[in-house]
Amino acid sequence: MKHLMAICISSVLMICALSACGKKDAGNVFEESESQTELVEESPEVPESSEESSVEESPAEESTVQESSVEESESEAPEEESSREEAAGIGEENQSAELVQTSDNEFEIWDTEETGNAPVLEMNRKYLVRHEGGSRFIAFTTGAEKGEAYTITLENLTEDSKDAYAILFDAEGNDIRPTEKNNGHNPISGKNIPFCVAGPRGLVSTGMSNELEPNTTYYLRLDCGPSCDLVLKVAAPSMEAAAETADTEAGAFNPLLEKLEIEPGTSQSTAIPLPLNTTVMTDSPYGRVYFAFTTTEEQGKEYKFTVVNCTLGSKDIFGRVCDAFGNAVDPTERDNDYYSYSIITPLCIAGSSGTANTGMINTLDPGTTYYVYLDIEVGTTYALRISTQDEAEDEAFPTSSTFASAKAPLEEDDPFYTGSNQTVATMLQPNIRYYGTCSENHDWVAFTTDAAESLPYTFTAQNLTKGSDNIHVDVIDEYGRALEPAEHENTYYAYDVDIPFCYPGSDGEENSGVSGPLQPNTTYYIRINGAAGTDFMLLIGPPEKEEPVEEEEQPENDLIFQEAFELNETQVRFVGDEAIFIDEEAAREALKPVAEILLAHPDHPVLIAGTTATVGTQESCVDLSDRRAAAVKDLLVKEYGVPADQLRTIGLGYADDIFKRGKDIDSNGRFVETEGAKNRRVLVLDANDERAQKVLEKRS
Repeated sequence: MKHLMAICISSVLMICALSACGKKDAGNVFEESESQTELVEESPEVPESSEESSVEESPAEESTVQESSVEESESEAPEEESSREEAAGIGEENQSAELVQTSDNEFEIWDTEETGNAPVLEMNRKYLVRHEGGSRFIAFTTGAEKGEAYTITLENLTEDSKDAYAILFDAEGNDIRPTEKNNGHNPISGKNIPFCVAGPRGLVSTGMSNELEPNTTYYLRLDCGPSCDLVLKVAAPSMEAAAETADTEAGAFNPLLEKLEIEPGTSQSTAIPLPLNTTVMTDSPYGRVYFAFTTTEEQGKEYKFTVVNCTLGSKDIFGRVCDAFGNAVDPTERDNDYYSYSIITPLCIAGSSGTANTGMINTLDPGTTYYVYLDIEVGTTYALRISTQDEAEDEAFPTSSTFASAKAPLEEDDPFYTGSNQTVATMLQPNIRYYGTCSENHDWVAFTTDAAESLPYTFTAQNLTKGSDNIHVDVIDEYGRALEPAEHENTYYAYDVDIPFCYPGSDGEENSGVSGPLQPNTTYYIRINGAAGTDFMLLIGPPEKEEPVEEEEQPENDLIFQEAFELNETQVRFVGDEAIFIDEEAAREALKPVAEILLAHPDHPVLIAGTTATVGTQESCVDLSDRRAAAVKDLLVKEYGVPADQLRTIGLGYADDIFKRGKDIDSNGRFVETEGAKNRRVLVLDANDERAQKVLEKRS
């Protein structure tokens, strides 16, 4: 659709339940008059201590709606039962709006079968429709401008429901066909052409018409099978300012999560906010999952989408990016060769080998919220990261959102182990010989290059099991791309698989490969593939340092965390303005590896620091972040037996946060929810670390 985004505002419904500092729970008590309910714009006061997130209104931008971007549904459009007769009464004077107002100025529609009593929507607002099945009518009135382009978006939130259809009529009962639409439903003669067809996949469907008369009431007929919950929005650019003002005065407009208890991430409206350059690693109880992210204000910026399938033997994970209207965004570059004629070509495909797969897009509009949709097998554990390659450096300390990269690398005398996928690869040090045994699947280790300059590195491997097959050793970058060796001793030439750096055989001879210059201060991954039970040696280092060097004796308080490990909203969620876990079992699972390393190092004191998004007063956010840090400490002590005197907690709020933060306030002073999600976090680091000392100095 050539001009869909140029004529509509991308009003993104963010998630209040994702432990926002100070977000209000949606009200459950409805105030309804006996007759017609008035729309009263109230402005509830937001406590200064809260991090109340607002619905962002994105600037109108041009985009193209792709035909057939919504997959064809098995169900057909409901038959037109004499549309003009069915619509009789639409033009009658009785047009009472049955809109029910909650205490937080959030509305939901109680739809009706009687067209004359159809509730009237406000333009440019999202509404929750609880549909009981059959046909229901909802009305809206156009503005004063002729030729205005009106968009109708519909989203089906109900798992395993039938498709929901939105069909438009005028007051005389004539059906209005969409000028453009992004569903591929073309009904046969005698049936209405729907504006929107929303399947149970949680993807938004959109239609547009620029042929509606000004100052005229039109009627939407919503059809679905059994009851389902829908999100509906009718939008017009000329009526944007009024809606934006109303949203600003009323606060966040999100009646979805608390009322319906919808699992976060199961639809576009409940998408989980994912900050840029932050890795989320979790499992999926559903066959789909949605994440939301907001682009920076830079035009033409490259965004890399990296997915890792962490469950061995599971089906491939397909990833794509959609805009607010449900249109898939074509990848600029991708590392998969999947070509499809009936469905959208995926941005990335992650197989069960544990190797990352990446796609890149550089055509996204600045300051706009987009959605990542993963098609995934139920129960599959996965990792997702959106990278921007920002070059700007500041004095803030980096953090790690994956536990494996937060830990300090293995010493030579530490017990050796490997990870099962790229995200949990064991960190190693250069110039140390490590000895291990191949598992039944790929084994993963990693290392970080020197910060001083770009250098070539050698990779030496030795097969220590006589009579075994050769061991295949590959070097992989963070995006899952295999590096080709600049030099290698083996004669292995691959056509369909990667050329190994090392290919040691059972003769016991060492085999080496040399890379080109690697990027400084960058993590690379080593994938080891050998027969189960095969013993091996692995050595990483610059060419001039092939042998391990003697190192000074480490002090007793050597750090156990290489970087501060952050538990943000993608790992641990709190109730808004509270230090109460939304899902204590999920929090317990996220903290399990932390507890294990703390119990293994009881003499190492650890600091747990809380931070918040940049909303509210610093004093109130210090208090909240302190209580959340204490909640993490209590869980570690009570559930895992970590000594209480090993842990110290502190709250930093936002002003005293010395770590790299998400840019949650844009240049126009608006709050960016997906970046705020990064800043609502709890950090774990060594109390003897210089970073911990700076934190304590800030709060002293």
